[in-house]
Amino acid sequence: MTRPSRAERGTVEAAGAIVGDFPLGNNLPPGTYDLRLLVTGKDSHGKPYAGSESNGFEVADSNTHAVASESPSPRTEPAPTHTEPQPLPPDEAEPEGQGPTFQTTVFGTTVSTRGDLEGKIYFIPPVQELPNLSKLKPVGTIYAKSLNVPLTEFRQGFPGITDRFEWFAIEYTGTFYVTDPGKYYFRLRSDDGSKLFIDGKVVIDIDGLGTFESVGSKKLTAGVHDVRIDYFQGPRYHLELIFEVQHPGTRRFQIFNTDDFALHSDPSLSTFPSSR
Repeated sequence: MTRPSRAERGTVEAAGAIVGDFPLGNNLPPGTYDLRLLVTGKDSHGKPYAGSESNGFEVADSNTHAVASESPSPRTEPAPTHTEPQPLPPDEAEPEGQGPTFQTTVFGTTVSTRGDLEGKIYFIPPVQELPNLSKLKPVGTIYAKSLNVPLTEFRQGFPGITDRFEWFAIEYTGTFYVTDPGKYYFRLRSDDGSKLFIDGKVVIDIDGLGTFESVGSKKLTAGVHDVRIDYFQGPRYHLELIFEVQHPGTRRFQIFNTDDFALHSDPSLSTFPSSR
């Protein structure tokens, strides 16, 4: 026989055994119909349970039909057991020898590359100027090739290190190689205060709470030089730190980048054979 559409099917929902008659409407065409029994209760562990059972029946020429059915028995689930985690298959296991997790912030990253400035992060109390960082213990380290943080709202903290976004200090240290000796100009802009040291000497000092900018200069010989920048952020949320350099014989400042002062930038020191 032809199976009626869903709209023509009847449904009975109850708990326990069902015996009786139910109407499906007038002029119901002959066919095979579904009867769904829904049972609710609790299983052997006292957890809520809902079960169902479907039975098919045929309609001949009457719109009232008798049905008798036992409700489905509640499902019995085994008691929960503790199982030890199984090792991942070789193709899903975490690769061995994986390097440190790479995290980034406006002040640098947690993974170093050759020639980076190393920035040690310190927690500081509310102060009016840079504290003596040598008396504090760093809470983490970040790395950067340049310091170019325009005035911005800072809320992210230092992912992978700390969520601190105010009352912290960073001490950047590194080396750079000069191939063109002469008088170099440096410009530092920060919010809050900062200091620039070249070869251990103060070149710029704009310490304090607020936004500051200053230019300093120093004659540099060819060779390796030390650089250090101390910076602190006071109360939330805005901050800034930009470090620039002007090379001898030029009139334009550019962001100081350690890659521009790398040792390999001096052709006379190249370890690669000549192409001639």
